[in-house]
Amino acid sequence: RSLCLMLEEKLGSSMIGHRLQLWQLLERDVPVKEIIDSANRTAWIARQVDLAKKQYMDGINIDIEQEVNEMSPEYYALTALVKETTDAFHREIPGSQVTFDVAWAPACIDKRCYNYSGIAEACDFLFVMSYDEQS
Repeated sequence: RSLCLMLEEKLGSSMIGHRLQLWQLLERDVPVKEIIDSANRTAWIARQVDLAKKQYMDGINIDIEQEVNEMSPEYYALTALVKETTDAFHREIPGSQVTFDVAWAPACIDKRCYNYSGIAEACDFLFVMSYDEQS
């Protein structure tokens, strides 16, 4: 199915979506400054995988709505985070999905200069926040 239900960390709430045959994804954010260090990225990813397993989730939606300068350390770290998260989820939770929220336009809108093509290649789906047209 193409519907996705994003839930808070409430034990048992995932059963509702599974009964409705919906994908259920954790919705997560992390300060981009913290993921420059690969050890911090690895630890963050491990925590998300563990939580997804405990909550019987079908994957994760990464929702980072922070400013990132093009070609900065954060720019590369964010792309690495998405790739490493996808690899970990697919390995640890077979059939899981990793999605990433993107701004409504890719040209550094709201100072979100992400590597859109790299992120798109690294995850399963992009979620375009067309409701969030701030600029």
